[in-house]
Amino acid sequence: MINSLLLILLLSFVKLLVEDSLLFILMSMEMISMMAFFILLMSNPEALSLTSCCITMLTIMISESVLGLSMFISLMRTSESEKMSSLSLNY
Repeated sequence: MINSLLLILLLSFVKLLVEDSLLFILMSMEMISMMAFFILLMSNPEALSLTSCCITMLTIMISESVLGLSMFISLMRTSESEKMSSLSLNY
């Protein structure tokens, strides 16, 4: 019984660690792409075509959407786990 509880706690900790690291990776990728775009824009604005600007901005928008969705899902899971823990404390 105690071994199964420890295993569940360990697996939930690993799951949270993986989710947080994925969010950090997404945020880092977004920031790197935005910085690279603005550095390129500042260094040589004539080299950027309209197509490359549109592709870069579309990539940033997609990463923003994925990041927002993953943060929303993470918050929903956190609130569900808090509800479950409060329900288990009531019994």
